[in-house]
Amino acid sequence: MTTVIIALWRYRLNLRGFNKPSHVRIIVVGPANCVVDETCVDVLHHVDCAINIRDANHSQLVQKVRELAANYGATNRRLCAFEKELQKAIAKIRFDLDIEGLLPEQLEQLLHLKDLRALTRRSGLTTVRHCILASQSQPDAWLERARIQIGGFPMFVKPVLPSTACMHTRHIACNEHDFLTWARGRTDGISPNVEYVVEECLQNGHEFTAMCSKAGLIGTVAMVDSQRTLFECARDQVPYAVEYLTAEQTRDIFPGIESFVMHTMKSVLNRSFPSLLFIRGYYKSHNSIYFVSTSLEPKSDSHRRLLHAARNSTAWEVAYLESLLGISQSSQNGECSSKGARSQHHILVNFPTSEGVLLHQTSIPKRTAEIRVAWRVSEGEELYDCDTADSNILQVFLSHTDRARLLQEVRELINETDITVDRLSAADKHSVCRRSHHLHPRSSLNQLTRSCTTTD
Repeated sequence: MTTVIIALWRYRLNLRGFNKPSHVRIIVVGPANCVVDETCVDVLHHVDCAINIRDANHSQLVQKVRELAANYGATNRRLCAFEKELQKAIAKIRFDLDIEGLLPEQLEQLLHLKDLRALTRRSGLTTVRHCILASQSQPDAWLERARIQIGGFPMFVKPVLPSTACMHTRHIACNEHDFLTWARGRTDGISPNVEYVVEECLQNGHEFTAMCSKAGLIGTVAMVDSQRTLFECARDQVPYAVEYLTAEQTRDIFPGIESFVMHTMKSVLNRSFPSLLFIRGYYKSHNSIYFVSTSLEPKSDSHRRLLHAARNSTAWEVAYLESLLGISQSSQNGECSSKGARSQHHILVNFPTSEGVLLHQTSIPKRTAEIRVAWRVSEGEELYDCDTADSNILQVFLSHTDRARLLQEVRELINETDITVDRLSAADKHSVCRRSHHLHPRSSLNQLTRSCTTTD
């Protein structure tokens, strides 16, 4: 008998589509309404724990997981957590109770970016050039160090251990003056006393995140546009598209990623693998692939939704459990079962938010591709500048068997969709985490800089 104990804190688990084997017992520990579909759950333990975003106290939840893991010591135990905040506590329980899985040492290796990149570089992988800046502000010394270790501009600056996914903690320095301006103004920012990492800003390629398991590559989420990064699109509030590719589609469209992923997994976790690993990289050609980082969960909620749409409406947690239990994933991965049938290609188009008030939810015309439209804000709702990859006014999911046709319709959708936003008159109403409007003049949204919405 295999006992799978799942710890949930602020996360809502969706196991729709999971075919639980008869020898597996699923136990979930978490607050009320933490499971969307309880049909696959054998035992649900309700634990009252603070779920406020400012409260990090989940000790009662962790204690219950430890208690259950000890009680089921006679069975083959597996511990699961889908939230970054719980990973360290769950890894410690595995270590203390001698349970198979990711242990604190391997987890620390995954989280420590500097050591992780040094490890991958020793293994022969091409990594992004970078350097770490101390927490004490030394603009001139920082510039000299970055110039020596990175080379030329542009350079991408971000916190080493970001406490938030906010885009405003990141910056692209285009020249020396831009770098020094950022460095000297950092003490006035949200987190002035944190370490930053400076990376070379890769261009003319595709950002990608590969989802893989012990069995190999499962699928890849990649930026469609090779000229702009996701950060640039979100910062400038420009619509952008990301696509999901199955393992077979990845081999055809991005040759080399699969072998890169397998090499990375052996380099990063040569002793034990977690159930799933998400590997972020940058693709230029089959022999020019850069390693960026790894994680144990999808990069953003947008990626989760795209995975859910592309994998026959099954969440990534199902893939996690299937990999953990050694269940074949071919039926859930969007592959074609009938010989000669063409597989579906899936793309998500995001329209980032822009400060102002949404006036109208524009009608999105039907196309030859299957299309699903999701407005994330209501008419008349007050919006703020996009600060994360999930700050979107509108998301459009498209799928088609013909990738060339699908890409053409995506371009038409981005060019023809007009979303009108009425700019707020109080420019400094919320100044805690904001950028000036002049920093993103290329926003594609039709912005009205007036408070009256009637025509003149």
